[in-house]
Amino acid sequence: MKANVKSLVWYNGAALGAAAPGWKPPGTWRDLLALQDRIVGARGTPWCMAMSDPPNSGWPGTDWIEDILLHQAGPEEYARFARGTLPWRSERVRGAWRAWGEIVGGAGHIRGGRLGAMLTAYGRRDDPMFAAAPGCHLGHGATISTSRPGAGGGGFFPFPAFSSPPPAGGPAAGGAPSVVSADLMAMFRDSPQARAFIRYLVGAEAQGMWPAAAKGVAFSPHLSVLDDQIRRGGGDAAARIARLLVSGAPLCFDASDWMPDAMANAFYRATLEYLDSPTSARLEEILRQLDTVRTEAKAPVPDDTACGTAPTQKG
Repeated sequence: MKANVKSLVWYNGAALGAAAPGWKPPGTWRDLLALQDRIVGARGTPWCMAMSDPPNSGWPGTDWIEDILLHQAGPEEYARFARGTLPWRSERVRGAWRAWGEIVGGAGHIRGGRLGAMLTAYGRRDDPMFAAAPGCHLGHGATISTSRPGAGGGGFFPFPAFSSPPPAGGPAAGGAPSVVSADLMAMFRDSPQARAFIRYLVGAEAQGMWPAAAKGVAFSPHLSVLDDQIRRGGGDAAARIARLLVSGAPLCFDASDWMPDAMANAFYRATLEYLDSPTSARLEEILRQLDTVRTEAKAPVPDDTACGTAPTQKG
């Protein structure tokens, strides 16, 4: 019913320009850390972070780990992670957590500190970024900022790369990979009426309703609807996001949404535990616990469709 692109870093153009004059969108992880340090050096706070979303608090932290892993290791290793065949204590996964530690482990990196991030509701994440006196300058995640008001408006840059050339399995010629998620509709009881309803829901008319009502913060997987968003949006943020969904680049479904419930819930809690104490010793204990859950989860391993390739724009 709806598609989301999560591999984005948001900013308030005017506020970030004042905090870091002449800044450029980071092309690499090291560039992103340099921008983070530059904001701190200017007595600003880089990150707006919000982890509270009961009953699944912590899931925004899983998006960080997934995005880092995808851009560090590539879609093939990411798909193994989503399926549960890549151990949590593998160097690939451990490296993703350590990289997140470079964001959350530094003094002054997060508005309100790590405790503030754990207590702040996810839906309020960007509010300080667009306040009259901005309290933070960068926010990671899906498309909640495209229609924000304010001088300079809400902009984004894609999640940065970790290496050049990229790791095996991506990015393809179409561009860098992205983590995506979706709102889904399922039919549990077969009937002609239910089938007719499902056929309607996947058609262009129904698929266009949510994006039209949400004014730039919702996207359909329907190609005609995406093409319409691109044509109407020109160069704005919503049109740029729509282009990512028809770019021919690798798209990987949110790994925690792919996992058995017990594994996903443990993952949510683990991000909060690491955020509370982002140390090497704590990380090893967290990864050991996650591997225990992984081996005990008896749910069938899904087939290899966690990652695929985006279609290309028709027009």
